[in-house]
Amino acid sequence: KFAGLADYWVPDEGSLQETRDYLKSLPMDEDPRIFGLHPNALITAQYNQAKKFLDTVVSVQPRISSGGGGKKPETIVAEMAQDFIQTIPDAAKSKNAHPETYK
Repeated sequence: KFAGLADYWVPDEGSLQETRDYLKSLPMDEDPRIFGLHPNALITAQYNQAKKFLDTVVSVQPRISSGGGGKKPETIVAEMAQDFIQTIPDAAKSKNAHPETYK
């Protein structure tokens, strides 16, 4: 067991399918203690993620200005989405993958 947590243990050597089954049995939300962190680290991470999300929402809100030359929120969001799409790597193609990859 890792960090005294019952969900995390080293499986016995086995087949590929047994390894996949073990990986599927792991919790979807990892416990911070598995990485040597205090349990409150998860709270801090979630807080920071929510703050970043809200900061992004606020950043695209319309601004009060007298010049009238600013971009519309829709334009800002479209530009941000385009930048985001350009940073994402291409999806893996199943035809180029090993036969065991998508089982």
